[in-house]
Amino acid sequence: MYKELLLLISLLPSYAYAETLVCEFSSYHSPEEPRLQTTTEFELTFRYDLITSEAFLEGNNGISSVLLVNGYEGLTFLEILPTGSVQSTTVHMNGAAVHSRHSIILGDLVPSQYYGLCR
Repeated sequence: MYKELLLLISLLPSYAYAETLVCEFSSYHSPEEPRLQTTTEFELTFRYDLITSEAFLEGNNGISSVLLVNGYEGLTFLEILPTGSVQSTTVHMNGAAVHSRHSIILGDLVPSQYYGLCR
């Protein structure tokens, strides 16, 4: 009976592959600040599933679906905004991360790049 129960459980849909990355960014570059600047940390949380390739970003503006690019040295999450601009976060397998914003605000391009770690 025990073996049959284990077999049944193994056949049920599983979310064992769902992962979470919490990324904290503490420094940045922007056109106004070309030298590396320290910033108040901001945090992004990514929830993803490597089997289904579904991914979601949890940030200060809520939850949004993002594209997941799975590579052999890391992951990249792409958020396509209604303005047509893109924000990307690339996480190396060692946890180092870069978050690039290519925002369009009131008709102006407002780029910035943040550096941090994910766990």
